[in-house]
Parts: sequence; C-alpha cells; structure tokens
Amino acid sequence: MGNTVEIFCENTQEKRSYPLGTQLLDIYKDMQLQLKYPAIVAKVNNVTRDLKFKVYNPKRVSFISYDTPSGMRAYVRSLSFILCKAVHELYEGVELRIEHPISKGYYCKLLGLNRELKDGKIIFDANYGKYTYEGEQVVHSESVYDIASLTKLFASSFALMKLYDEGKLDLNSRLGDYFPFMNQSDKGNIKLVEFLTHQSGFVPWIPIYKMTCSKDGLNMDYFRKNIDEEHTVRVAKNIYISEDFKYLIYDTIMKS
Repeated sequence: MGNTVEIFCENTQEKRSYPLGTQLLDIYKDMQLQLKYPAIVAKVNNVTRDLKFKVYNPKRVSFISYDTPSGMRAYVRSLSFILCKAVHELYEGVELRIEHPISKGYYCKLLGLNRELKDGKIIFDANYGKYTYEGEQVVHSESVYDIASLTKLFASSFALMKLYDEGKLDLNSRLGDYFPFMNQSDKGNIKLVEFLTHQSGFVPWIPIYKMTCSKDGLNMDYFRKNIDEEHTVRVAKNIYISEDFKYLIYDTIMKS
C-alpha cells in the first residue's frame, strides 16, 4: 500500500491505484478514456500539468483534449513556443511577432526577413503595410509596435532562453532561489519551469491597479504629478509613482 498512490479520475468518476512516480500519460493509457480527441494535458488538483508529470500523492485528475478551452490554450501556447524556437534557429536576427487571431489561426510577422546584409552593411531594407487597415500612415524601419500582452512571449521568453543557453539559468531551480522573500510563503518551492509554463497554481490575475484607485480617480497617496526624490517611476504623463511600489506588488503576489 505504501508504494502506491490513489488517483481519482474526474472523467470516469472512478479511483485506481498506481505505483508511486507513475506518469500521467501511463495513467491516461490505463484508463482507456473515450475522449473525442487525445488528451494533451491534465488538470491535477485543478492545476494544469503536462502528461509527463509524475504523481507521488493522492490526486484528482481530469484529462483534457484540445477541444476544450484549457486544452486549446495549452495547445496554442506550445505551438507558439515551437514556432519561436524554429524561427530563432532558422533565421538568425529575424524577429517573430504573433499579433492577433484570424479565423482559426494567428496573424504572424517575420521582421527582418526582407533585410539583406553584406559585409555587415544593410543593402536591402523593405517595409510593407500601414499602421491600421483603414489608415494612411505607412510602416517604416523605425516604426514602434506595442506588443501588449505578448511581452512575456517576445521579451521575457527570449531573455530566459538566452540565459538558459549560457548556462546561467536552471529551469528546475526554485522561485525561492531567485526571490528569497518567496521562501516566506507557500510559493518558494515552486520550480521555475512550473512557473514559466503556467503550471504553478498561482492566481491567474490580480487587479493590483485597484489599490491605486479611489472613488475620484487616482489615489494620490501613491502618485505625484511631478517627479521627486521618492516618486521617480513615470507611469504616464504627469503621473509618477515610487519605485518601492514594486514591493507591495511582490507582497500581494506572495500572499495570494
């Protein structure tokens, strides 16, 4: 008994025992589930895990295929990282941008693919399109784009890939190794790879902006209209906040 773990499958509403360290993929095969499409991830105690995840304690498991919202998000996220990696390896210096959904796909751009170099000098540099579908302002080499919620994918991800390739980042290290204050909470032992793949169990969204608002607008306990020694971070025009506000954000996340 001590060498087995009990798994409750929410798909079939049945319990089965498996050896400690059994992968979800092996459990999925043993269950012989009749899903419309093959499972690509599973929710383990309501936390999304890949099928290579091993179980060592009793769990509630729900296997998910890509025809569900959670499965589709995992599927698209995986394909996005594969696409980024492929572009990174095949086209040095080319930037991939995944912009917005179109029909059943995503509109992507490869920036720099039409730029030719010779002896380190640009000999061809072309730009195409306009800023908006109906506008008249055309795109040029110095155009700046707001990639908004894709910052994690195109900024953080590439930076982390570089650190990993240089041997400066261990994906199996703990969050507490990089953020010691996390060791004061239940999040210090979460592995970095779990955090980066949205499998950490963190609260998905915390409306931190509400802390800075009052009934009349901005809470001026946090902001100043002009920069001063304490309020040095520019939020918007004529709006500055203290750099120490980040510690309130850290604390809120840690206690969530």
